[in-house]
Amino acid sequence: MQYFPEADVHYLDRVTGDGTLLDEKFNGRCNLEKFYNDPKCPDGNSYRLQAWLYSNRVLQYSDALELLLSTGQGVVMERSVYSDFVFMEAMFQQGYIHKRCKSLFAKR
Repeated sequence: MQYFPEADVHYLDRVTGDGTLLDEKFNGRCNLEKFYNDPKCPDGNSYRLQAWLYSNRVLQYSDALELLLSTGQGVVMERSVYSDFVFMEAMFQQGYIHKRCKSLFAKR
């Protein structure tokens, strides 16, 4: 059984190359600490962060599926890609993101 912890903003950095974390300017220009400090920041960090996390979870899901199909080994994932839609709705309800961002995310 293979365990996949929650994919964060550095998931791709950890599973590709030498595992070195990339500078923030190369990770979608989103920052979890910035979100915690100012979730309603007008620069769009909240939306970019959630979209980046969703993308990383999709990549992790595909990695887990590849492992399952190629080896038959079971997988346990800490977070589902579908939870991001719940987070996006909650962020919209709290005023952290605009309606147009929510609509764009829903088209994924």
